[in-house]
Amino acid sequence: MKNLIQNKAFVEGFILGLSISIIFNFISYLLNNICSVKTSDCGWSFGFPVNLYVEGGFLSFKEIIWVGLFTDILFAFTFSILIGSIVKAFSSSKLRNYL
Repeated sequence: MKNLIQNKAFVEGFILGLSISIIFNFISYLLNNICSVKTSDCGWSFGFPVNLYVEGGFLSFKEIIWVGLFTDILFAFTFSILIGSIVKAFSSSKLRNYL
């Protein structure tokens, strides 16, 4: 694992995967933050791939969904490792010789 983290291609892929996960969560936030001014009961939530925050309703509750938050963090970490490994595999000299 230490050699994997020290590999520049893996780190670049890891950062790319993490950035994609953050962007998807931000897009989810922007798309679900739409509420009419005249609506008194407007609930919304956001998160990718599962909801991590819920707000709204007639009583105006706000809640962080902890299981969703931890799932999103685990997804982002796993997705980043996968993208980093793919980038590392495509950047290796052995694979370039076959392409």
